[in-house]
Amino acid sequence: MKRDLTARNCVPRILTAMALALLATGLARAQWLTQNLDLKAGWNAVFLHVDPSHATIDQWVAADPSFAIQEVWLWKPELSSQQFVDSPQSPLATDTRWVNWTRAEGTASALRTMGPNMAYLVRVKDSIPTYTWSLKGR
Repeated sequence: MKRDLTARNCVPRILTAMALALLATGLARAQWLTQNLDLKAGWNAVFLHVDPSHATIDQWVAADPSFAIQEVWLWKPELSSQQFVDSPQSPLATDTRWVNWTRAEGTASALRTMGPNMAYLVRVKDSIPTYTWSLKGR
């Protein structure tokens, strides 16, 4: 049996193969990943690449018997570009733009979940020299 390998017959096969490759690549991005954050005692700056928002911060740190993580802070700037009405010496907002989770407040903390592509400050207990925090997300 002789095959016709003309360009007209090969194009649909090539397009089908490319579509399947793109589909497989898109599906692979939606898989679960674990991001390991190597932390030291004191304050650590971390950037999350995964989306761990399916669980609360309490759930992420509750399984740790050493209670290593004490605080998580997030800077949330205001969406308004207006910063003062008459003078820079009289700003509109006098409250802080930091949102935080603390072990002491737990579920009552203002920060309850973490999102992807965001930077956080994480405080680890001083008595723990190194700690690896593993966060699973998409």
